[in-house]
Amino acid sequence: MGQCIGHGAAKARRVGAVDDAVVVAQRQRQHAAIAQSAVDQGRLVEDRSPAAVRRARIAEAVGQLRQAVGPEAALRVLEVDPGSRLPERRAVLAPYPVEDDPR
Repeated sequence: MGQCIGHGAAKARRVGAVDDAVVVAQRQRQHAAIAQSAVDQGRLVEDRSPAAVRRARIAEAVGQLRQAVGPEAALRVLEVDPGSRLPERRAVLAPYPVEDDPR
């Protein structure tokens, strides 16, 4: 009879541990959902400096140009080796990045 009581207590501990694990998993999902919604909020205050406004206008223009002509329509000049004797090594043309573009 002592074995039965001990066995029942061990089983109760296992069930309790499983219940605890389920509760922990539920809370982790809730916390992940809250964290994701915080990320989705974005910025509360927009940067309205002249430089930020200019960047936003350029990004919009480049996006429209890419839609109309193609992805390599807008290129910018990047200095690579300004001290080089060969002019073609001083600068290169590279695609102009857009904020939502992962490049």
